[in-house]
Amino acid sequence: MRFEKLILENIGPFAGRNEVDLSVARKGRKGVVLFGGQNGAGKTNILESIKIALYGRRGLGERVSESVYHDEIRHRLHRGNRADDASIAVGFELARRGDLHSYLVTRKFRRRADDAIQEELVILEDGSPLAAVPFEHWQTFIDEILPANLSHLFFFDAERIKELASEDEVASARALEDAVQALFGLGVVRRLQVDLQNLERQIASRGSTEAAKLVEQLNNERQAILARRTQAEEKVHRVQDQLSRESSRKLRLEETFRQQGGTYAQRREELLTAKTRAETQLEQLKQQIIAEVDDKAIFLVCRDLLADLRADLEANQSAQGAVAASLVLDQVKATALKKLSAQALSKFDKSLTDAQRAKLSAYIEGVLADLDVETSPGKTRRIELSLADFGKLLNLISVIETEVAERSRRLALDYELAARALAAADDDLSRIPTADSVAPMMEELNLISQKIGALQSELALYETKLSEESRALADVDRKLDDLALSLADQSNDSLLLTRGSKARRVAQAFGVALAEKRLRALADETLVIFSQLARKKDVVSRLEIDPLSYQLKVFTKTNGLMPKDRFSAGERQMLAISLLWALSKLSGRALPIVIDTPLGRLDSQHKTSLVKNYFTKASHQMVVLSTDEEIDEEFYAELKPSLARTYRLEFDEKHERTQIHEGYFWN
Repeated sequence: MRFEKLILENIGPFAGRNEVDLSVARKGRKGVVLFGGQNGAGKTNILESIKIALYGRRGLGERVSESVYHDEIRHRLHRGNRADDASIAVGFELARRGDLHSYLVTRKFRRRADDAIQEELVILEDGSPLAAVPFEHWQTFIDEILPANLSHLFFFDAERIKELASEDEVASARALEDAVQALFGLGVVRRLQVDLQNLERQIASRGSTEAAKLVEQLNNERQAILARRTQAEEKVHRVQDQLSRESSRKLRLEETFRQQGGTYAQRREELLTAKTRAETQLEQLKQQIIAEVDDKAIFLVCRDLLADLRADLEANQSAQGAVAASLVLDQVKATALKKLSAQALSKFDKSLTDAQRAKLSAYIEGVLADLDVETSPGKTRRIELSLADFGKLLNLISVIETEVAERSRRLALDYELAARALAAADDDLSRIPTADSVAPMMEELNLISQKIGALQSELALYETKLSEESRALADVDRKLDDLALSLADQSNDSLLLTRGSKARRVAQAFGVALAEKRLRALADETLVIFSQLARKKDVVSRLEIDPLSYQLKVFTKTNGLMPKDRFSAGERQMLAISLLWALSKLSGRALPIVIDTPLGRLDSQHKTSLVKNYFTKASHQMVVLSTDEEIDEEFYAELKPSLARTYRLEFDEKHERTQIHEGYFWN
């Protein structure tokens, strides 16, 4: 099966007729159709429209009532042009009896004068009404291609992934059980066990009027409890579906609200406080900078002159030191000449002649004459200061060039950061829309929040009722089993009872064996896929699915059994996607996959893996609905070789409609 086109007319944000080509290459890599759009542009509408076109009411959930379904359709009728007529059509190719045929499934809606919704299903085969199947079985024809209870394996969004990836083991196990029961038909075996058990009870009560009455009484009580439990279960699922839809609607509205500056309006007081804080800090820093400039920092303006002055001071300081040294040296030389004169030598050594002493004295005098100190600062200007003053000035210049410069640098940096914070606060405040522009959206958000709160309370009530009825049913079943056991020996149909009991045990053993086999295959296939998708490819060594609780158990090479809450949100999401992919593979059906906003909670490495391995390999045709943040320019480049078609959804606020353009955000 391959999707060929999707036609939306006056449904959701799509006004008028909008036809989209979904065809992909029959061979080769180009099997991905990519839709890009911001939240609120209509991506989820495309996913849900495909399901509604194929399944009608069941496209929104197996337990959605007719009245809730019609309310949803009324809500989806395009409001911009006040449409009373709408339709969704899905075209696809399908091989039947060896021949390739083209089908167009159209579901038309009309709002009548009494506000009731009238629905019509039309199926064309190769351009003509489907003649091979009677009209009343057209829906069955679609279900044979892809049963509605398996559609969530191929058409799903982030909420479905979130259910399977939940940290709540019970919630994720319930979601997995629904998928497995639908795929492998394990519910049939379970119903057989119940029927055989009821048969045993009826046979055991034969021959005893009193026992028969008691069994009948208990069976009547059981049927009443079962009816109440079924009713409570339906209400639980109905409210859960409503909660899911309202939560998704709230998320989309919050995103639109955020894009229009609504979150800034909610943060107004926080932003004003941030602005005041930045202004105060900026003023304090300004005063500190002025104080520094008034003190020594002003000299940093003329650093070159300061360096020249330091060089002059050092040269003059050296010259003045040399003058002092020269005076000392002169005194030393005078003393030496006096003590080494010819006359002094004659007294010291009588052996020398007068000529020798005169010659030696002249030599010493020449040597001492060569010992001299440069006392001029050279080309440097002369500065008349004491040595102590030279030291003070040079120390001051050193402080200015190091400590003062560092303090000034830090103050300048702090001032820049405070100025940026003030500019950011001003920018955020400038984005705050007027109260009139966000009031309707705020009101709608508040109403949805109130509705969600009421639904949560209602769900808690129905779940309590469901638990009570389940306990009551288990109690009656126990009484019936005890009664059947006590009457078995007294019954004239002991052989039939024995065979019935044996058949029930066989059915039970078969059910357990079948579940274990199917779940083992599912766990193994999921592990193979997860190893391809996960960032840490060798961490998980084994997966197990409990056939009774349907809880998924993850084993690692180093730590053994690892609770799911020990994994990151991204790893749990990859595990959920691996489960869905494995289930779709085990279904044995070659069908397209439609997935909405799948990358929101993933890090870049997991996104890369999903883009490279899942989008391009999970199906021969993949329709991906994404935002520009999920599949950005980098991931778009990765996906480009596999793209058959790209579309961009743009919401026109003025005309309250979404337009579909060819090309992605950057294409």
